Amino acid sequence: MPGLVLKSDVSNDLKQNADQIGSIAKALTEFVWNSVQYQPEGQTAEVSVVITRDRTGRIHEASIVDNGRGMSLVDLQTFFTMHAENQDRLAGKTGRGRFGTGAKAAAMAVADEMVVDTVKSGARTIATLHRDALRAGSSEIPIPSSATQTDKPNGTCVTLRHFRLKRFKEEAAKSYLQRALGRALLTHRVTWNTEPLTYSEPAHRTEWVLEPPEEYVSQIGNVQLYVRLSESWLSEYERGITITANDVTHECNFLGDHGNSPYAGRIFGSVEAPLLEQEDEEGRPAYTADRTMRLNRENLRVNALLSWVNDATGDIIKALETEEKAQQDRARQEQLRKTAKTIEDALNRRLAHAFESMERKINLKVTANPSLLGLEVQNSDLSTSVEVSGGDEGEQEYIRDDKGDLRWRDAAENEKPNFKVRENEHGPGPGLGTGPGPEDDKEANAVQEDQGEKGAKPRDTQQGNRKKLQPRGSFRVIPKAMGPDAPRAYYAAAYITIYVNTDHPQIAATGNESSVEFKILLAECAASEFALALTAMRIENGDPDIDPNQWPTIITAIRREESETGAELAQAIINYKMGVM
Repeated sequence: MPGLVLKSDVSNDLKQNADQIGSIAKALTEFVWNSVQYQPEGQTAEVSVVITRDRTGRIHEASIVDNGRGMSLVDLQTFFTMHAENQDRLAGKTGRGRFGTGAKAAAMAVADEMVVDTVKSGARTIATLHRDALRAGSSEIPIPSSATQTDKPNGTCVTLRHFRLKRFKEEAAKSYLQRALGRALLTHRVTWNTEPLTYSEPAHRTEWVLEPPEEYVSQIGNVQLYVRLSESWLSEYERGITITANDVTHECNFLGDHGNSPYAGRIFGSVEAPLLEQEDEEGRPAYTADRTMRLNRENLRVNALLSWVNDATGDIIKALETEEKAQQDRARQEQLRKTAKTIEDALNRRLAHAFESMERKINLKVTANPSLLGLEVQNSDLSTSVEVSGGDEGEQEYIRDDKGDLRWRDAAENEKPNFKVRENEHGPGPGLGTGPGPEDDKEANAVQEDQGEKGAKPRDTQQGNRKKLQPRGSFRVIPKAMGPDAPRAYYAAAYITIYVNTDHPQIAATGNESSVEFKILLAECAASEFALALTAMRIENGDPDIDPNQWPTIITAIRREESETGAELAQAIINYKMGVM
């Protein structure tokens, strides 16, 4: 009985491995890595990638030329042996080659012809592999070759022709190669159609250097993870963590569960894990032959490494997001404070104006509608009255102005006053002086003189002091998050403070606190509360224009105040936004 032997179908084996490559970029990267690694000890690699196109613009030929140690006939036979043991690994030198399939599979994945032209120690060998020579069922495939002597230096040129893949995005392929080589470009020179490929890390603002917890060390070793926050937004090829073993890149752009974070576009870094060159305790490699630059998730070392990197990166991103939120909150509060201050200033100007108007009308005993409060100044929690000496004011001249904000105002120099008030330092008599009392005061009761002239007659008064009204403090406006179900705004009379609910749906819908719409709505809420509060103050302090027994006068006062205050606040906000204020 004949003995059994294990055979390999070289054609199918090579084609199956070729299917894992799948792109010209990966194929070229495979050859460039070989050129970089297979150098004499201490020599800097010089590798040129040359791409030519035909008249239609399609890729015609791709060559990879290096100054490496070259290959002899024996080396070439190893090169063309499927799954051959990597000779450098046997000698204890780690590198990227591991499976003995990369170069052959890369060539046949994208092209129908590969020519290897190599020189070693004065011997030049040229070998050509054609895809149509891959016959199914064959355990060996002849490769045409020739050998000559030469004085050329050592090195290898691999040329790919008759590309099976017609689509070729050259810039994307160049970028892929650049990322795959990574830090190797710091010590080796690689050009693409004479353009040097370089490695440079983006400028970063912050760097974290992390070491794994003790429970991970047995699997991944005492490695260090470098995580950096770039100063600007990164391209998709620059972001994420690059994972290497002995300076060979095995995965790029790793962000784990955090790829959708706003900070994902600014996080980059690296971790060097030499133990990834070793199989795990179950015999699984850390990376496979597919050249996808993606580690094997089934490998226990890879699983431990990625778990730690994911958690560490997540902690950093969470801290950054927390700090950003705090900064946004501070900026938001500062914006709200400035807006509130603008509103407060406008409200308090109107408050002062209102009290000046009340003071003038009360001291003149002017009223449109008699009320139970009479004409005496009322003390309340919201205002106070103080004695103000007439000083050197002397005579004050007043004129009636029914169209203005104040019914009575100071007469201008070119206007004839309706009446004069003389103030001096002696105590007051009945009414405003020694003349008739309030019941005889025609001005107080809106009675015209016989001559048809409105106003009171000039009269002699005993010298005395007059009452001056002052509000007890000034209005404050405080934007505050009170929940969507809370009122839009409310007034705390005890503190003379208007609270505006920034969580209210109407306010929240305006969006950004810096927008004019948000500020004007904030002002509108404050104006509504201010109108009610100021009207209450005017009633409590005996404003002659409001009779608490006649509700139409109250409603009119509220509506007028709300309208005028709202308009003034809106203009103040617009001025503030435009930098006028």
